[in-house]
Amino acid sequence: MYEAVASLLSFNAGIYYATGESPKRRGNAHATIVPYETFESERWLDQPRRRNDELWKRFCSAVERPELTNDPRFVKAADRVRNRDVLVPIVKDIIKQRSRR
Repeated sequence: MYEAVASLLSFNAGIYYATGESPKRRGNAHATIVPYETFESERWLDQPRRRNDELWKRFCSAVERPELTNDPRFVKAADRVRNRDVLVPIVKDIIKQRSRR
């Protein structure tokens, strides 16, 4: 019961108790949601709005990259986390090419 309650303290505690690994420093990135961090445009933007699969699809549509929604590496939230190293540079490039507006 202690472990179940302790895992609710934060996602970092949950990661530690589930894997035995200490959380890594990630700056503005989130350990379990991708993409969820700041991206550079003409200014820095905080982009935490793509937390679930539906919001990811809406983002891809808004930036005119619908092919990303069907890419097997990014279809589900867990896929995006596993493929963070591939996805984050793609999103950085998309955001950098556009204005904040």
